[in-house]
Amino acid sequence: MRNRLCGLTLAASLTLLATAASAQPTQTADLFYIPGTFPLLASELTTLAAKTPAPAPYFEESDKSRRKVQAVYTGQSRPLEKAEADYIQAYANHMKKPRYAKAYERDYLFRADGKDYWLPVQAPVADFFAKELKSGDPVSLYLLQSGGMRASGSWQWVYLVEEFKGPTAKQP
Repeated sequence: MRNRLCGLTLAASLTLLATAASAQPTQTADLFYIPGTFPLLASELTTLAAKTPAPAPYFEESDKSRRKVQAVYTGQSRPLEKAEADYIQAYANHMKKPRYAKAYERDYLFRADGKDYWLPVQAPVADFFAKELKSGDPVSLYLLQSGGMRASGSWQWVYLVEEFKGPTAKQP
């Protein structure tokens, strides 16, 4: 009886693991990313930055929270600016994942809350933009709030795009 119960428990566990592994990335992402808006994220980071002694060149949020925001894809991109690339590398080094920064090569322009946001997007993720998005499409962006850089005495927040869900993505 005990062996059969252990066998059933093992089978159930393997089934759950297989189901989770076959889930679409955005289905899984929805579980781990807290919904928000860019103004809310900026407000939270500004509050945390107020506790950071000046003139710290970088501020890295202590909980590395992951957020989901809604935006509109414009189809425009540009290479990362040197200061932003340096920040991402410093952040990745701090996280003891120096290779993480190599995934970020370009910024993409998104619109949300009446403003434009140039956001660094992981290259493997950006490769799907042309296949799944067109200019003007609404998109859910899955971000890592990495903190920001000081520029002229104020903060420039850096939100790293790790995943997205376009309008044609299957809903969970």
